[in-house]
Amino acid sequence: RSAVANEDAAALQRVSGIGKKGAQRLLLELGNKLGPATGAAPTGPAPSSGESDVVEALIGLGWLERDARSAYESAASAQPDAGVAALLRASLQILGAR
Repeated sequence: RSAVANEDAAALQRVSGIGKKGAQRLLLELGNKLGPATGAAPTGPAPSSGESDVVEALIGLGWLERDARSAYESAASAQPDAGVAALLRASLQILGAR
């Protein structure tokens, strides 16, 4: 969220699979749709940093929170040692198959 709010294309390009054009497109399309970079206090147990990053990215791409969280949990159980980029990719594949 902060990368989009600050229009930091370089930060988005550090994500595996996101190039210069993809980062610019994300900035253009998401713009102010993600809300403020600092979110409200979460309710319930605090998610891990990787989980919140993946779930927030999926929500930003238009998925419902419950679907995004379910896909993340499936991806994380299948690949427990995977990084954020791999979990995001796996979550997208799970959501695309539904």
